[in-house]
Amino acid sequence: IWSVENPELAADNISEFSSLDNVIIVKRESEDYYKYLATSKYLINNSTFGYYFEKRNSQVYINTWHGIPLKLMGYDMPNGNIESANTERNFLQANYLLSPNEHHTKMYTEAYKLKGIYEGKIIETGQARTDTIFNADRNEVIKSLRYSGVNVDENKKIIMYAPTWKGNSFSNPQADGEEYEKLYNKVCEVIDTNEWQVLIKPHQAVFDKIKDDEKLKGCLVSPRLDTNEVLSATDVLVSDYSSIFFDFLVTDRPIMFYIPDLEEYKDTRGLYMEPEKLPGPATDSLDKLSEMLANPYEAVKDWADNYRNAKEQFCPNDDGHV
Repeated sequence: IWSVENPELAADNISEFSSLDNVIIVKRESEDYYKYLATSKYLINNSTFGYYFEKRNSQVYINTWHGIPLKLMGYDMPNGNIESANTERNFLQANYLLSPNEHHTKMYTEAYKLKGIYEGKIIETGQARTDTIFNADRNEVIKSLRYSGVNVDENKKIIMYAPTWKGNSFSNPQADGEEYEKLYNKVCEVIDTNEWQVLIKPHQAVFDKIKDDEKLKGCLVSPRLDTNEVLSATDVLVSDYSSIFFDFLVTDRPIMFYIPDLEEYKDTRGLYMEPEKLPGPATDSLDKLSEMLANPYEAVKDWADNYRNAKEQFCPNDDGHV
């Protein structure tokens, strides 16, 4: 049973499994959703169940979480003692917490203060979803991108800009289509467009707010596509403080960071890693980012040690067979 927040937006995903009798799709927060949540033997979540959820003793709850944290988490966040309530409640109910590395395990035990009180098991085994990056077929990924409305050329290399959501509310994030348009146009001015193309992958909380922007038509990557499949076909990743870059480390391909609001973000949320430790150059200037993307392989040379260290620290178990 898969729960889907918006069946209309997820129509392609649903149709992919419609011929399988053993796959059931339910709308999240519907009567069927509550029924299956209460009666399924195994529960798997990469985030949290609602505040109303209480696991039965007969159920097995596996929480995979949804990314290695760069942003401060749990009690480490400002107002973390309030913000963490339902997340911690979910963790404490889980029989198994999956962790890709020691840093992530510390998020559970220290940032969420589970040490000494968690009765389940933390399994430090890597991120199963990165298997897709190793095993996806690029031609199939290109087909999926095209089918979803992206004007992608299989003969050109892909630069993908994939920032996280910003703002004070996940359900109502900042969504400035003009900023994406400005970045797209600026980068396309300086790169060799015979060799390179630019795709923009907004966070899923942002995508639905800007997907109908005519000026961004053809370059927006839908969250309905498997992110790690798209990463498998990406040659250069540009991000900010999204955990997507941790997944991309397994490729050994260039990573750059465009963080125009770094100082503000450090003050309001905070980061576990200082910019100088990131596995690629970071800038708050769109001009500088464009300059780096004009010759990406040269631009990242001085960050080779950072990249190697980050890969060893954060992806020690990610080998395509997690």
